[in-house]
Amino acid sequence: MIAFANDLAGRGGGTIIIGQGPDKAVVGLRIESDKAQQKIANLARNGCRPAIHVGIEICEYEAKNLAIVDVKSSAAKPHFRGDCYVRQGSTNRAATDAEIIVLRSTTADPKLRQLMKWKEEGQTRLTCVQLQPSGFTKLRSVVVADFREITETYIVLGYPDSFVLTVPLEELRLGFDHQNKRPEITFVREA
Repeated sequence: MIAFANDLAGRGGGTIIIGQGPDKAVVGLRIESDKAQQKIANLARNGCRPAIHVGIEICEYEAKNLAIVDVKSSAAKPHFRGDCYVRQGSTNRAATDAEIIVLRSTTADPKLRQLMKWKEEGQTRLTCVQLQPSGFTKLRSVVVADFREITETYIVLGYPDSFVLTVPLEELRLGFDHQNKRPEITFVREA
């Protein structure tokens, strides 16, 4: 979980399947499903510093239960449990000092940190206040969009009519739409 949350390669985290043997054969959970969920959640919350938010789903395959653990790239990285682990190919390994510095610096931008936090919390629906190019004084329109991708330099927004818009982070102002209880971003959109 720590290696996926630290996401040094920028892949967006990963999925862990519990109940699968080293040879990829389905062996199933060895404990009751509820207890498995509790153990996984407790490990992510109390066994990692800082805590890691994970999604846990129990599913049945070949009459056996599996726990599917979805771990997103974390805005709070680096995470530790003793050593700081990162993912390299299909293996986990202890991060070098230089990699820990990189992990800390990738989320130094407060806008990026906030956007990643919203994404981790599942708050991907945004109120988008689009302003006229003349400045932040004249309102152009207010729309609802989902953010699809975040990088260190831009955000990609998906609109209901399948329109996709890329906005540089430097042009965003972040806020909160209290009326609709969702994050809000303000930016200038060219006509």
